[in-house]
This record gives sequence, structure tokens and C-alpha cells, in this order.
Amino acid sequence: MPPSRPWTARVRDGLVVNWPAKLTALLLSGVLWAAVAAEEPTTQLVPVTLVVQPPPGRTLKGTLPSVQAVYVPADDITDPGTAAAFSHLDAVAVLSRNLASQGLYPAVDPLTSASRLLTPRFVSEEHYRVARETREVLARYEELRDIIAILGIEELSDDERRTAVRARRLQRFLTQPLFATAQFTDIPGQFVPLDETVRGFSEILAGTHDALPEQAFYMVGTIDEVTRKARGLSDAARPPAATAPTAP
Repeated sequence: MPPSRPWTARVRDGLVVNWPAKLTALLLSGVLWAAVAAEEPTTQLVPVTLVVQPPPGRTLKGTLPSVQAVYVPADDITDPGTAAAFSHLDAVAVLSRNLASQGLYPAVDPLTSASRLLTPRFVSEEHYRVARETREVLARYEELRDIIAILGIEELSDDERRTAVRARRLQRFLTQPLFATAQFTDIPGQFVPLDETVRGFSEILAGTHDALPEQAFYMVGTIDEVTRKARGLSDAARPPAATAPTAP
């Protein structure tokens, strides 16, 4: 099901700079996923492999000549057949059952997905730094999840607790309203510019928005929308002002 609004690529120095989804823009470095496979609920659980390879004799000017879907047996990325296929690909976007079960859409696993374009040669130094630090925080949070589940977040050190808090906000900020689901959720789909994507994740990593509730980061576009949503949540939670009793 295509987006309700057409997407037009903007090319700068041979690379597309306005990819429609925050997650693919930040962590897959301009690899456009298949809209149907990424947004249709029925295919949300099937890992999708993206191949970016220009035809011989041509240069890549924002085109995506090949998009392939690869089924991963038993969701095991280390399966020999899957690993052999992945080794020949330029980019891989893996859809996660676990993220889908938590309602985190697009359900692309940021830790197992990868792109060869995510290097300072093809993206800015700031983009590369933010993407690398985002993955590091999410990976550290995965290591802490068992401890949190058994002992509680109170048993973590201050640094570990800070990592967990920011990782949960990063996970929710990786979500984005999809055009294909707008008719079911009543939430309009959004495109987010790459510069805004990098700025938003950079501010979360820096702790600028640690005081905001997690709910404010879920299913929004830019980081400015997060702050507006947080204010709305705060106003909704504030008890109504008491009215003075009227005189008899």
C-alpha cells in the first residue's frame, strides 16, 4: 500500500538527503525500505533485506535498483543460509517480532540492521557519531534488561540508570506515524528531514530531554513535536482548578 502522499527524492552530492523514515535515515544511511513490506501489518514480521547496487557503468543518484525480501528461519539471524546471503548485501533492514509486539513501528531492529553507506565517507561526521552512539546506548540497554526485569531499575548504578532512561526514549523516538496505517490510527503519516532526525537523536543522547515522559517520544516526527506533546500530557495530568463555592 503506497503512502497517501508521493515521496520525492532530493539528491545532494549524489546521495538522497530526505529519506521518509527517521530510523532508515539515521541508522541505514539513506537506504529506502520497501514501503509495502515495512508498513503492512501482515508483513511486519518478515525480515526485509535491502540491496543498494547501481547497474554496471552507472552511478547511484538516489535510485534503488534492487529491493529483496529474505525470510529468516526461526528468526535466527545467525542461520548459515541467512548469514551467507547477508554477506553479499550492501544494506539489511531486519523486521523484529519483539518490537512489533511492543507496538514499536516501524518494527526495524536497529541493532541487527546495517548499511555499508553508514560511514563518514557518505554521511556527515555528526550523522555518523549520532548513529554510532545511538546503537551503543541501545546495545547497552539490551544487556541491562535482564537485570532490570529481575531486580528492578533501582538496583542499577546512576550511569546504568541514565543509559536505560535514554535508551527507552530512543526506542520510542525511532517510531514514526506511517502513511499506510493513518486510516486505522487516525494519526497522519509524517516525513522527517534528515537534519531534524540527527538533531533529535543528538539531543536525546545529550540528556536534553531526560525530564520529559516516555510517552511524549512515541509516534511523533521531530523532537520539537516531542516537547509539544510533553506539554500536552502535562496539562492533561494537571488537576482542574477548584472553583469557589457560590454564596447561598
